[in-house]
Amino acid sequence: MLTTVLVIMVLGSGALAWQIGRRSQRAGRALPARARPPGEARTHDVVSHAGRDWLVEGVVQLDEGGKRRRLIRLVDGNDTQWLYSDGQELALLRPTDEAPPPLPPSDVLVLAGESFKLAEMGGGRTARHGDVGPRAMERCRFWRYVGPGSRRAWLDEFRAPELLVGDVVLESMLDLLPGS
Repeated sequence: MLTTVLVIMVLGSGALAWQIGRRSQRAGRALPARARPPGEARTHDVVSHAGRDWLVEGVVQLDEGGKRRRLIRLVDGNDTQWLYSDGQELALLRPTDEAPPPLPPSDVLVLAGESFKLAEMGGGRTARHGDVGPRAMERCRFWRYVGPGSRRAWLDEFRAPELLVGDVVLESMLDLLPGS
């Protein structure tokens, strides 16, 4: 009888130890991170496009009237470009050599022989994270233009007016590698 009780106690404690071990293994296992789209890039992430890796150095977010727009500063060595995201469209934009037009700008901009029509304008408070270069101000005004095909232009005024020009990109053309 004593032997039977000892066997049951050993088996019971072994089963309990096994169950506790399984629970702690499950708890220690990290769940896979939810994949973020490129338009949700954060500081220290890497955005890959056309075989080139760009470090996200900073993000400016403009919330106005329930619509969120983000300008994500991408840097590779001495090259800088901006990823524009509004939840519907992504565009890679670069500073242009052309001088920004006087503010407020007209409804049509002609840049390097291409006509861009005003699509929207706005302004207000911004939230910033990381190094956003000349866009490190709490307030701004902006004008977004649509050009031929996938061409886009963005004019903003933080400290001084700056003009960015580029193209719409498909989300599938960008890879986001989360940073640390």
